[in-house]
Amino acid sequence: MSNSKLEQAKRKYAEDLRTLRKQKGVSLDAICTETKVIKTVLEEFEINCLHRNNRFNKVYLYFLVRSYAKITGLDGDQILSALYMALDGSYDGRLSPDYKPKEKPAKLAESSTKKSANTSEPNKGASPPKSDKRTRGG
Repeated sequence: MSNSKLEQAKRKYAEDLRTLRKQKGVSLDAICTETKVIKTVLEEFEINCLHRNNRFNKVYLYFLVRSYAKITGLDGDQILSALYMALDGSYDGRLSPDYKPKEKPAKLAESSTKKSANTSEPNKGASPPKSDKRTRGG
């Protein structure tokens, strides 16, 4: 994965978090007070997810994101899942209010529909189970 794609994913994640925080009406000062994290670190986090600062490892980011989500009233699991995606460069903007998931190609969507139809009735069209010789009388 190219370094620029990774940086873009982290920046987009941070930008989406900042947007969500502002929509919730939570100030950066409030997060600073609750988390005891200095404001300049929070500002850097909201600009680029601290990806250029080697002092902040993944464990630090996980705890910061959990606290950030709790204080802003966001879903911690969803925010943390998006962080994992940002850290591996696959974040797709799913936290953005404008996010629209990519649609599956028609052929793939059709085959998954058929599979789900088959799983709802597992014995439909299946051959009957073979009998066990030990239970036969003779």
